[in-house]
Amino acid sequence: MAYNPGAYLGIYTAGNNHYHGVKSVDEHGALAHANKVAEVFLRKGLASCEAEALSLANAEIQRLRWNIDGIQINRIARDELRRERSPRPDAGSSAWLPLEAATE
Repeated sequence: MAYNPGAYLGIYTAGNNHYHGVKSVDEHGALAHANKVAEVFLRKGLASCEAEALSLANAEIQRLRWNIDGIQINRIARDELRRERSPRPDAGSSAWLPLEAATE
């Protein structure tokens, strides 16, 4: 974890990439777009074989769909990690009791 470019680096790139992905799927269909994405993964050396390129392309299409649906997997994971790391109150405190018991 030595490399930390900061949270804001790549936001424009991510948004621009998402925009072009959604527009391409709208214009050409998911299958044609995924096929072209797989070709690009191979040509750029980001995939070592066709099967890996197809798997990565499928993940890209799914990621676009999740983004459109408002699903933020990375945010959910970060929130859960924060909760797991935060100090917990004593087991005997009312914070761990059901709401009804805590207000009695």
